[in-house]
Amino acid sequence: MNRLRFYRGNGCWSYIGKQPTWTSQDISIGSGCEYHGTITHEIGHALGFYHTQSRYDRDSWISVDFSNIPADLQYNFEKQTPATETHFGQRYDYGSVMQYGPYAFASDPNKYTIRALYSEYQNSMGQREEPAFSDVRMMNWLYNCSMNCVNSAVPPCRQPGYQDPQSCNKCKCPRMFSGTYCEKLPTGSATNCNGGVVQVNAVACNIYEAMTNT
Repeated sequence: MNRLRFYRGNGCWSYIGKQPTWTSQDISIGSGCEYHGTITHEIGHALGFYHTQSRYDRDSWISVDFSNIPADLQYNFEKQTPATETHFGQRYDYGSVMQYGPYAFASDPNKYTIRALYSEYQNSMGQREEPAFSDVRMMNWLYNCSMNCVNSAVPPCRQPGYQDPQSCNKCKCPRMFSGTYCEKLPTGSATNCNGGVVQVNAVACNIYEAMTNT
């Protein structure tokens, strides 16, 4: 039987991908690692995910300051190649649970090691609340979950939605969209929203919302 074994080891770590000769694969959940986002980050490694900042196209999205990273820790920022990593054409997601935070492994804790080239996303990096919607969608693509729907037509999913492998005529939607095809806004619980449309003005503002999904 192939399985994952969680144990209280030294730190938070996992091997990347299934180790072919093992029947039980260890994931270390050491002291301070007992958080949902951290655990799912390590599960992501075990299921085949590299760090987001290791994508081969990362230089179009982030810059890494190696001068602020100790030499023995710089391997955490090595780029993959198209031969070793695929993201199925999915855009870089700064809010991925596999993305390191902006000060990761910094020699000087007051200086960034990772800088978003689109600066409005700088504070999105490093979240460990839960997998982002993009993480779940990419895992579905990686394991070809759509094969469950091989005899069904692909629904016309809108936004970043994708075919629900457990209900093939519907779409899986990020939580800020609803409806069969992600074509609607969900009904809000706040009395000043209630699923309505918010009218915007010409003054720019930032709205921070993680595209998470369970």
